[in-house]
Amino acid sequence: MTSTNAATSEPQPRREALLDAATAVLATSGLRGLTHRAVDRQAGFPEGTCSVSFRTRAALLAGLTGHVGARLADEVRALGDSLPDVSGDPMITAPFATALLERWVTDDGGALMIAILELSLESLRSPELVPAVGEWRGELVTIVEGIVSRTTTDNARLRAETAVASIEGIVLSALAVRTEERGAYIDATLRTVLQGTAPQD
Repeated sequence: MTSTNAATSEPQPRREALLDAATAVLATSGLRGLTHRAVDRQAGFPEGTCSVSFRTRAALLAGLTGHVGARLADEVRALGDSLPDVSGDPMITAPFATALLERWVTDDGGALMIAILELSLESLRSPELVPAVGEWRGELVTIVEGIVSRTTTDNARLRAETAVASIEGIVLSALAVRTEERGAYIDATLRTVLQGTAPQD
């Protein structure tokens, strides 16, 4: 049986393909270039397909915000599940987190992170996006809080919020660094953040 989305009763693979295509369009062409027609072209679908799934631009932006947020949260959750015992030493997470961030800024030209940043900024101008952005960001902080709590429960939520905000800044600045230098840049800055948010003896 074909998987469907409960809200749209449409094949889930097609919806996911459209949202993946929208991510790529947003990353390469910005919000002005994010049109239903451009998404159809990127996905290789007949013109009008995206409009059937997302009838308005607002619906497309809302769907895309939820999509990229879920992808981001899933990857951070997978990182947490793959970590060794980090009790007492948060620096153990550094190479694992560095590898994830480096992938974020290199895969598909950093499309996922560019889309996240674009939509986060757009939510400041479009109040209808605020709930979706707040939801995925809150989930992300909760996931990171779980990782932080393995090291310390002292102000774990605040430490997680600080880490997420810092990582957003690292990713944004890393995208402006030459590709061959991004790995070293991410490793150095991320280690500094981890040291700064680690519990003090």
